[in-house]
Amino acid sequence: MRTIPVLLVLVASALALPFGEVNHVVRVIAEPSALPASHTEFREEVLRALNPNTTELVYGGSPAPPGAFPQQVFISYRANDGKSYICGGSLLSTTHVLTAAHCTVDMVSAKIMAGGVDITSRSGNTQWRNANRIVSHGQYDPARYYNDIAVIEFSPALVENRDIQLTKIVEDDAELVKKTAALVTGYGVYHWQAQDDGISSDELLYSTVSLFPFKYCNTVWYRRLRDSQVCAGAKDKGAGPGDSGGPLLVSHNKQLYQVGLTSYGTNDQDDDEHHQDRWPTIFTRVSSFCDFIDRATDGAAKCGRIDDNGPTPASTTAPCTPKPRRSG
Repeated sequence: MRTIPVLLVLVASALALPFGEVNHVVRVIAEPSALPASHTEFREEVLRALNPNTTELVYGGSPAPPGAFPQQVFISYRANDGKSYICGGSLLSTTHVLTAAHCTVDMVSAKIMAGGVDITSRSGNTQWRNANRIVSHGQYDPARYYNDIAVIEFSPALVENRDIQLTKIVEDDAELVKKTAALVTGYGVYHWQAQDDGISSDELLYSTVSLFPFKYCNTVWYRRLRDSQVCAGAKDKGAGPGDSGGPLLVSHNKQLYQVGLTSYGTNDQDDDEHHQDRWPTIFTRVSSFCDFIDRATDGAAKCGRIDDNGPTPASTTAPCTPKPRRSG
């Protein structure tokens, strides 16, 4: 039996501000910090999120080599229910992470990790930060996951290196979404051994999946999708719980471009793990939100064009019901 998920609404203290043709929601969750977060604090927060019930991500995935996905960010956060959760993200600028709005709805504090491929390691290129501000899309729809996109600001700024690089997002991704293969990345459930008992990985995993035409996606999901969404998956491969907000990437001219961020999928565990060729994961199509990205980062990140030298920054059988891809 499939159940309909319920997402919490934004806290009453959230401040809605004019944002072009839409509203965006800004929340300050901490004062900006001049000091980075410690690895010890980050690891403790992650363990609270993963234990005792580790129900987090990429099915059929392989461990990612260091530096293979330098745009990937790991987010561990405390919600207003007192519990800890995990989500993924991608690096927009040295002070901004792109993620899913449903990851931020009840977020009260958050820590991020960039540059690492193992959440327990302390490699020289890995850096940790505390989040201080959230900007979520004002028209996010928690029932259908429309406009499921948000930006988390953190401090101090990251130092780019081989393993920490900004994601590439383009205004016109028509050529990219025509491709038939894509990559999903993340930490989390790669196998279900029992109901609500998922086996997760400490390592960053990646998997190659099929990028499906919009017509197929919309048919599978009962014509509930918008053109600001894309879908992808494969048999025994795909995104899963805990991957929310992480990037969907395509390769073009030996560069990785981000075309989506993980939003939701089926809540049937067997279909989710083994049949994403039939029940693909839905991703927010990031090119549809270039204006939001620009404004939410105060111009620190902008969409580019395919083959630009620089990335996004301005400088430098029963109806299937959706389940958000955050942990919990």
